[in-house]
Amino acid sequence: FELKMDICPKTCHNFLQLCEYKCYTGSMVNVWPGLLLQGGDFTKLDELVYSPDDPECFDFATLLPEVQAGGQSVYGGLFEDESFELKHSGAGVLSMFTAAPNSNGSQFQITLSELPKFDGNTVAFGQVVEGFEVLAAISSVGNPAQDGSTFQRVTVEKCGVCSLPPPPPPAPISDPKPPSRQTPPPPPPQSKYCLRSKAEEGPTRVAQEWLMMGMWA
Repeated sequence: FELKMDICPKTCHNFLQLCEYKCYTGSMVNVWPGLLLQGGDFTKLDELVYSPDDPECFDFATLLPEVQAGGQSVYGGLFEDESFELKHSGAGVLSMFTAAPNSNGSQFQITLSELPKFDGNTVAFGQVVEGFEVLAAISSVGNPAQDGSTFQRVTVEKCGVCSLPPPPPPAPISDPKPPSRQTPPPPPPQSKYCLRSKAEEGPTRVAQEWLMMGMWA
């Protein structure tokens, strides 16, 4: 995922920390084929993947004994809607999954198509940048009845944070020339999936969050 830290810093930090703490490992994914995937409830886990003794799993029953069903945010409960600037304009939009306004916790959704009905209702804060074939494969096991059920269990097998390598240094100039009075050319356009925060001018930490999902018979 690419997280939009410059637009939704609090929401992005919540998701980032949940991935880093491995909270999503073993959590189940519901599927509405062609519409969306929904996951993030770390209190409802797949016993084939989850084990409280596994260091790759988050032992919520011990660490958060008072957590409510459905999960919670890293802020100790639910938090308010941060921004509705980003739209659900196509496949791969990452947004919060909530039951009511200002009730953001750990649950999220990933769109499989344009879903404008969520604009202004749920906070979009990221975008899938690779792995669209995985979304298509998961969508294919969803029940056409559109009730969220699947023909195979879909589970987050692992999750975490991947730091990207720094960009290569500029090539040395072998024959420097005196500065020119000519207007310099415009900078090249940024990549559609630029990960650098627009809110920061200097070097910034760049990371991608990832979820490894598996389908189980």
